[in-house]
Amino acid sequence: MAINKIQAFLTELEREPETAIRKFEDNEELRDMLRAADLREITGDTTVHDKLLNISYDLAVQALNQQAGSEGMLLNALRVLVIEDFFIDYRDSYIRLALISHVAAKRKTSDERLLSAVKPLASERALAHLERFFSQSKAERSLKAFGLQEVREHGELSVRVIPPPVIR
Repeated sequence: MAINKIQAFLTELEREPETAIRKFEDNEELRDMLRAADLREITGDTTVHDKLLNISYDLAVQALNQQAGSEGMLLNALRVLVIEDFFIDYRDSYIRLALISHVAAKRKTSDERLLSAVKPLASERALAHLERFFSQSKAERSLKAFGLQEVREHGELSVRVIPPPVIR
């Protein structure tokens, strides 16, 4: 039963992130259900955990490609990570945080603005990870520090993994 509600939430999150995030903010039952769920559970063709990470990444890349109005999309990318709650392996979330931080710097959105936008939604665990990540130097949380680089492909900005020197 809970997985059906979570699947419906994820579908809405993919289609209408603003609406779904407002539901998450306003619905304590939904927040509790997501935080209590085993995010490794399969829904569709992937886990809930992976779907949340993918949605966050997609929103951040969209914000990277938008000139105007991208702050809302960027904040939603971060809100989705808060919903994911650094559940299985926080390093997966930190990779998305590096992208979000990169886009924020390009858009001149401060770390304080990012954190204040998600603090009301964040669990203690998520807040601790966010504070830990944003307390690092800009170099330590850069794309390069996570083995990533911004690239332009087919007229769109994206991020790709930098292969180690041995593989290049």
